[in-house]
Amino acid sequence: MVCTMSGLLLLVALRGRQVPMFAAVSTVLVLLFVIPTVITGNPMWFQLSDTVLDGGFAVILLASWWLKYPLLKKFFGRIFAITDEAWHTLSLRWGTLFLVLAISNEYIRIFYSQDIWSVYKLLSTIGILLFGCYQFVLSAKMRIKGESNWLGLRM
Repeated sequence: MVCTMSGLLLLVALRGRQVPMFAAVSTVLVLLFVIPTVITGNPMWFQLSDTVLDGGFAVILLASWWLKYPLLKKFFGRIFAITDEAWHTLSLRWGTLFLVLAISNEYIRIFYSQDIWSVYKLLSTIGILLFGCYQFVLSAKMRIKGESNWLGLRM
């Protein structure tokens, strides 16, 4: 999956299109944990990546929410045309989700087997996807009319 994401980003860059910042940053950060996993053969590095990355995203997003700085808008502003209030709300929601994920990942990683962690990883990924889809409710309600479609996606 990481190779596929890296390949897609490379293809987009080679075709002369601007690579989405969030996709580029997250791919590089994941690679920083996948490479040691492959080199050492120890899956602990990959398991630890969820704690570090989710925890880092949580701190950054919750800080941007507290400072009333719409950081998510910098990452996704070209995709969504929603109000600053919506960006503020999304920062709190995603920051809280990432905090819960970081804490729960670390708990599962330390106290349970790799098999249980794999099931947790699958379920948490499905949960993230469902949570993300639910956020379209907010973007639909707080979209900027004339600049977005009914879901808040920029036209």
